[in-house]
Formats: sequence, C-alpha cells, structure tokens
Amino acid sequence: MVSNAQCINGTATAHGHIGIDLSTHPTPVVNTPKNTFIEICMSKVPHLYKCYTTNKLFSLVYVVIIFLISILYGSESSYIGAIMAGFTTHSITTVLGYWIHVVFHMVDFTALYENAKKSTNCVASTLSRIFAWVPRRISTVVDNIMYFFCYYILDFHDKHHHNTNINKRWYNVLTEAIQNILWEGGIIVFISYSLSLGLSIYGRTYRLNHTLIMLWSLYYVSYHLINYTFIKSPNTHNKHHINFETNYGPDSLDILFGTKYDIENIEDFNNGTINLVVIFVLIVICKESTFNSGILRYLGKILK
Repeated sequence: MVSNAQCINGTATAHGHIGIDLSTHPTPVVNTPKNTFIEICMSKVPHLYKCYTTNKLFSLVYVVIIFLISILYGSESSYIGAIMAGFTTHSITTVLGYWIHVVFHMVDFTALYENAKKSTNCVASTLSRIFAWVPRRISTVVDNIMYFFCYYILDFHDKHHHNTNINKRWYNVLTEAIQNILWEGGIIVFISYSLSLGLSIYGRTYRLNHTLIMLWSLYYVSYHLINYTFIKSPNTHNKHHINFETNYGPDSLDILFGTKYDIENIEDFNNGTINLVVIFVLIVICKESTFNSGILRYLGKILK
C-alpha cells in the first residue's frame, strides 16, 4: 500500500489502494466536489416553488382535473390506484414531450439521412443494397419519401416552425398543431393503445390514462396557437425562439433540467386555466355523449 509520504514524493493514491505516478499525469484529474449534485438539486427548489405559486390557479385546477379524470376514466379497480396512475401518466407524458422537443432541436434528421447515404458504415451499405436491388424508379420514390419524412415531418419544428419567414403561413400553423398533438401525447396514446401497455404490481394492473394524455396534448397545442399568439403579455416562449436550446417548456421541467433561459423569469400561464377547463368539458361531452357518431365512438374507445 502506498503511504501518504509516497503521495508527497510523486505517487498519488486512489482511496489508498492504487498508486498513481503523477509524473505520467501532468494535468491531475480534478474531481467534482462531493454533494455538488445534491446542492444543485436543492438550489432549484425555490424556483420550482415560485413556479407553483406564480401559477397557483392553473396548478390547483389541473390537479383537480387529474383527480376527476382518473376517477371517472381510470382503468384501475380502485380510486387510489386510478389516481396514482393518473399522476404517473401526467409525469410520463410531460417529460417525454419535453425530451422529444429537445431531440427535434438537437438532431438534424435530414442531414443524418443524407450523411448515412454517403458514409461507408453498415447503415449506408444496407441502404445501397436495398436501392440497388429494387428498380431505379422505385428507389428514387423511396428516397424522396425518406427525404420528405425527414425534412417536412421530423425536422419540421426546427426548420419550419422556427423560421419566422414562413411559420405563420396557414399550412405551417396547421402542421404545427397536428405535430404538437402527436408529439405531446398522441404518439404515446397510439403506442399504449396498440400494445395494450400496462404495469402489473402484486396482481394489480396499472395503465396509462389516455384521456389525461390527450388533455395535456390538446392543452399544449391550444396554449401555443392561441395564448402565445393573441395574448401579447411577455412570455418565456419568445426566448425559446431566440435560443432554441432553452425554454422548451413547461417552466417546471426547464428549471428541473437546467434549460431555463432566465431562471428568475418565471412564466405566468394562469390564463391557460380557461383552455384547460374548456378542453376538459369537451372531452367529457365527447366521452359521455350518446349521439350515434362513428367519430365520437372511435374517439371514446381510444380515450378509454
């Protein structure tokens, strides 16, 4: 074992077990001080609390609606289980929506596809073999479809929505609305419904509440297209268009994940309470309606 004296003479120890010759490490590794992670987490608590108090009305109404939808439309056998599944659903939906938003800004899918075709890795060779196997006309069509999918769907948010010269055109606004519904919850409902996802704990099965997912998805798109457009009060979303690596929204997750543009500027989105209540009422009407409509029956089946 290397002694402290040996450390002073040029040999360091890693927790007193492994001797390291500092002469081979001209730049010693500087370890992060202990408890740094905990201190960072604790430093966010006041800002998260401020986010809640600033938006107390919205938060309280949203919690009440989560309780109501969980009890009314949860698939669990008990109210407590349904409520637990409801709040878990909300957490999963908002966090996934946040990270999908991040990915759309961090990844250039069009460039990724173009580079994959030119590179020499296994992906490129597979693509080349596929295109070589099928007739040229078909391979051209497939290539155009792939390009369209990357550029106009996966890269839409970054390349079109964030382009102020074209993002207000009606077809881009419509595409933004559809994509917000899809990426902020619609895709989760589709996967969950298709695969009948559930978590079994001690004989009880807990499932994602599709109604709550679509509530968040519709609220998200309505707030972005209505409140951010027609309510001219300062909002943090403007900063996202200035620096797309910040303010992905909602504020609580930006604070939690360290992507807030200005952590002292907490957004007041209490005006979104109206959106939330209206969407909740419309969903209940849709689910409880006895009107013989194929669309309503289909929506009710998906949102069960």
